[in-house]
Amino acid sequence: MIDQMPYPTVHTPADAAALMTKVREAAVYAKNWLVAQSDDPLDMLRAAKFRAVGCHPIEHRPINLVEQTNQTWAFAAAIAAARQLLGLHPEAGGFRLAPGADAALPLDVMSE
Repeated sequence: MIDQMPYPTVHTPADAAALMTKVREAAVYAKNWLVAQSDDPLDMLRAAKFRAVGCHPIEHRPINLVEQTNQTWAFAAAIAAARQLLGLHPEAGGFRLAPGADAALPLDVMSE
């Protein structure tokens, strides 16, 4: 089971897969918004940068699309790292993920 508070923890490969599913679901949300855009291309880029038209990849709360892109790849890398670390260090008891500049933890991936 994935612990979400305050940061998700990956205990098993299934936890990593479940988090990647959340990341993909958020990406679908962004894709659908982009496909629906038929306005002026500069208006679309302005909205992507300055309006909450995107979706946080894990928490599924509104954020701007530029930040969603940044957070998506930060979480994808952290999830892949945790999956690899589980194989190398099963005794660690899981890995807490906190990617991003606003995270309060000192590292993007920390063992429990």
